[in-house]
Amino acid sequence: MNELESLLKVAAPRDPLLEVDWAAAEAALGVELPADYKVLAEHYGAGDICGLATYVPGHPSPYADLLRLVEVKRDVLRYLIERGIEQPYAPEQLLPWGNDDSGNQLWWLMEGDWPVVANEARGEGWERYDGAVAMLIGLVTGRCESEFLTIEDIGEGFLPHVDWDA
Repeated sequence: MNELESLLKVAAPRDPLLEVDWAAAEAALGVELPADYKVLAEHYGAGDICGLATYVPGHPSPYADLLRLVEVKRDVLRYLIERGIEQPYAPEQLLPWGNDDSGNQLWWLMEGDWPVVANEARGEGWERYDGAVAMLIGLVTGRCESEFLTIEDIGEGFLPHVDWDA
């Protein structure tokens, strides 16, 4: 069983998904998105997988639309850098794709094999993982650990994004 199949068993998707125009999204971002993320988004869409919220390009909610969140999330790092708080990566090297319930941010480091990096919202911690699906199944099953990411019990598995402002 591959990692995606493992994740699908642990956190089953729900509801019809938003179709993503990958060509338009990648053109807007100026990069080709990782294949494992595309598969993840196609199976789940935007939502919460055991406490980890995922963003999807073109989602109608500004809180779940990857395209709207890129500069918002990078600006947080720029703010910290401007105030003398060093970061291991330049904001332009990173592309956000999710967060946990505590505000810790999930990014791709846009170099090499595009590893996932996570930064601690209320501290200076950073962690690195091999990829989005591998990280999710590893954290959810306990095969890998995090010092700060908030992972919930399997419970309901996956919950689609709900825009409470709508």
